[in-house]
Amino acid sequence: MEAIIPLADDDVVLEYSRLLVDQYIALNGKNASHCYAHASGDRADFSFKDELPAGVVARELALQERAIRTAAKREVVNEATKSALSKRVIDQLLAAGVPFADIALMGERNVEPGNHARYCAAAIKFFRETLKLPERDAAVLMRNVLKPR
Repeated sequence: MEAIIPLADDDVVLEYSRLLVDQYIALNGKNASHCYAHASGDRADFSFKDELPAGVVARELALQERAIRTAAKREVVNEATKSALSKRVIDQLLAAGVPFADIALMGERNVEPGNHARYCAAAIKFFRETLKLPERDAAVLMRNVLKPR
């Protein structure tokens, strides 16, 4: 599903981002390392469906259908725009008191297990702050965050 989401309509991308926040919160409350594995994309050995509330799983299935139905080639957004949007969100997080070290964790590979909860908390805050942007800006930034690497 991760590969199709960036191709979906803006409202689907944003709803998927809200779904991810709910998934991260549910996983982080049970096992921060599972949350980290899911949020960082380092999850080949994990299955999370059993750890998520049934409603969250159902929302994901509905979103998969909408993503497939609305998938289309999307305009390429220049790096300057993506950087400006990311900076705007990071500045808001810093202004809200999120330590830069926590934000920086999201860019690291192989985060130590002792920092998995901080990583997830930062990811949750980043997504929530991004979702406060105007819809188009939020969709542009989330497409960039969610695109397959």
